[in-house]
Amino acid sequence: MKANIEAEKTDHDDRYEFQVTVREGRGETHHRVTLQKADYERLTGGKASPEAPVNEINWANALREMVTKPVRLSGHARVQLTRRGVSEDEVIEVIRTSSWQPAELGRLECRKNFLYGREWNGKFYETKQVRPIFVEEAEEIVVVTVYSYYF
Repeated sequence: MKANIEAEKTDHDDRYEFQVTVREGRGETHHRVTLQKADYERLTGGKASPEAPVNEINWANALREMVTKPVRLSGHARVQLTRRGVSEDEVIEVIRTSSWQPAELGRLECRKNFLYGREWNGKFYETKQVRPIFVEEAEEIVVVTVYSYYF
């Protein structure tokens, strides 16, 4: 089945930012892709529109690279995992599968609800929500802290 890829471009002084939606079958993922204008010029010579992908394979490769960028937890984030009842695998899943949003101090955040169905701190909860706060660096995604909510 062929994926449907939609990209909305926002033009900034030194970069383009795209909100990309990938739909395939009944699934849908959302991604934020940043393209430095200098890289755009170097790669295309200015001959292609930045909002029109040359082909879907190029977009798929770019998205795959972004989604598979290594995730590293800071020391503080690792401490928060235990305190907040979250696993490292859950944090990585949230980052890989959820839509990213701007957070305070130039950071990013995303969130995902997990079926929980058990006790936490003496009270029964059906759902656990995991919300990592992170920065996207050139070679990796660094998780600064992790929040969890039970309901």
